[in-house]
Amino acid sequence: MTRDHDRELRVLLDAVGLGCETFIASVQARLALGEQRYGTTWTGRPVEALVSEAVEEATDLAAWLLLAEQRAEGDPDGRAKQSMVCDALRVAERAHRVLTQQQTHGRAMW
Repeated sequence: MTRDHDRELRVLLDAVGLGCETFIASVQARLALGEQRYGTTWTGRPVEALVSEAVEEATDLAAWLLLAEQRAEGDPDGRAKQSMVCDALRVAERAHRVLTQQQTHGRAMW
């Protein structure tokens, strides 16, 4: 199994829509870097392990954002930065919640 670049782009566009080209380019670059470093090792991992990695990343994102929120204290644009950080924290929490929900359609998902 190899990465399907066209499928990745379709899924990203369906999920985030047009107008997110910078984000999409960043995701594609990250996938390419991972492919250079790790090859196709992802193909030998169960989907549950891949999702578990994403859950950890959502938690890491929230931790970094909390540190950034504290660091913004006293910054001339601190309130605006703290508000932006809180918006991003809500996104991280939502990703974590969606990926860790225990039941989907009456059965365990992960």
